Amino acid sequence: MKIRLPELEIPEDAGFSRDFDMFERKAYGVRLLDIIQRADDNLVIGLDAAWGEGKSTFISMWSGHLRQNDVPLVVYDAFTNDYQESAFIALASCVYDAIPEKETERREEFLSKATSLGKILLRSSARIATRAALGVAIDDSAFESASVESEGAALVDQLIASKIAGAQQEKEERAAFRAALSELAGSGNDGSKLVFVIDELDRCRPAFALEIIECVKHFFAVPGVSFVLVMNRTQVEESVRCTYGQGIDAHTYLQKFVNLWTALPSKGNGVLSGAQLYMRNCLGRMGFEVQTQEQNVVVEQFDQLIGHYRMTLREIEKALTNFAIVSNAINSRMYSHYYILTVFLAVLKVVRPGVYADLAKELLDYKSLSERAGLVSLVDEYWSREEGCYLRFLLCGYLGTDAQRESLSDFSSLMEFRRSENPVANIIKWMETLEYT
Repeated sequence: MKIRLPELEIPEDAGFSRDFDMFERKAYGVRLLDIIQRADDNLVIGLDAAWGEGKSTFISMWSGHLRQNDVPLVVYDAFTNDYQESAFIALASCVYDAIPEKETERREEFLSKATSLGKILLRSSARIATRAALGVAIDDSAFESASVESEGAALVDQLIASKIAGAQQEKEERAAFRAALSELAGSGNDGSKLVFVIDELDRCRPAFALEIIECVKHFFAVPGVSFVLVMNRTQVEESVRCTYGQGIDAHTYLQKFVNLWTALPSKGNGVLSGAQLYMRNCLGRMGFEVQTQEQNVVVEQFDQLIGHYRMTLREIEKALTNFAIVSNAINSRMYSHYYILTVFLAVLKVVRPGVYADLAKELLDYKSLSERAGLVSLVDEYWSREEGCYLRFLLCGYLGTDAQRESLSDFSSLMEFRRSENPVANIIKWMETLEYT
């Protein structure tokens, strides 16, 4: 079994292929494109979903759908490129790269307008940096010298005068750039709007994320261009507070830059949730084949815990890696109770890392583990005993007091609890041999 879930490599033109669209989000993607193309105005749409809910996978499929329909498209990964200093240059470069090389005149025209505006913006940034440096270099005592005070005042005067004089030029260059971008967007034969997707805004540097969002509004939001900003909205709102202070209304601030908000739909098949379907898909990609009843127990136990803890897709991936470490370490067929305990510990390490750490240090008995791990409410409707489910029965047997074990005496499985070895401790030992990040 593979330790790490293999990357899901989606071809650029695959679209919503059944091989990849396990959550059946094609209909949602089609509606999203229809909204963009039918709107009379240029839209900035915020696509909101929590970490690990499949935002980037959806965007890869949706981008392929747009390519299949010959919709002009630009995709920018903010996280991969957050080392860049200028959001304007970064976004303008994406647009330039998207212009076909054979369209030499259009490429040169756009590059000229982008360069002119970029120079002004960079000069403005340089002036701000100079002012900051001036403030650091000259303290109150330094101004006791009349010459220093005079030179400092003169420099500030020059900066202000330059900014005022350059304001009109910046306005003109910005208008020229926006006109060039709008003309470029409308150059298609079928009149399709240019769709600009910016992914991973919640993972890049907070200041860079906000610079991109602000840059979109001030320079790139023109007729013929619509934006889809992909993010965890809660995290980006935290970036707003981090940049502008905790007192700012981050929710309202983002509203100034985004016209419409949408969220990824969750999808199941009527029996299984989307997360449970994803778990099965991941097990298959990692090479875990369900060929025995014991192996089927793995799927069933993951199903139960995924629903109980409301695990995200990213949490499921990490839990499966923990499970794979133990499965490979044992390198032999496990009994069903070992599988059940391994799945539980693999999940616990992800969703309750503090509880798992204390359990690894042998600081928890069955009662305290049940309370802290939220197992008290974990119930199997087909389990009639007071433990609530087979997992809790096993944990009671291995971690419970003598009195609690005695209550299990009418079960033939008691023989497992009399063994000198503690499978909980053994599984934790195997899981700790390798930690994948």
